[in-house]
Amino acid sequence: MQGASALEAVVKEQAGADIRIYVVWEKILATDYAAPGSGVLARVFDPRAVQYWDPDLLLSKTAQPVLAASPDRVIGKKALVTGKYVWDYEAIYPPGVTWDVAFPLPELQGAPVADVAKDLMQRYWNSRSKSARVRR
Repeated sequence: MQGASALEAVVKEQAGADIRIYVVWEKILATDYAAPGSGVLARVFDPRAVQYWDPDLLLSKTAQPVLAASPDRVIGKKALVTGKYVWDYEAIYPPGVTWDVAFPLPELQGAPVADVAKDLMQRYWNSRSKSARVRR
């Protein structure tokens, strides 16, 4: 749950940014026996966030083969995306990315969320500001 709090703190710094946040809660640990309650969900209270409960790990099972094939692109603990399940993981996509068949490779990604959230967001905004300067 530290990751959710860290994510909320980072997106709070980007209050005016046109971003969408998707939080997927999974049944990974023995304590994850039920959908997250209101106290857990309140850790990410930004109105741009949508939260999902994925007890069958469908997202993890879809993402894992794609992410495990390119662990060098993961910032932080690669084991959180190359093991049996993908968890405690953050992915950042530029505007317009769609998920058609395969899980799309993110522009930036890392794990665990509590350790990488601030760094990933800073890298993302730095890359956006550089590309804006180049287009001028």
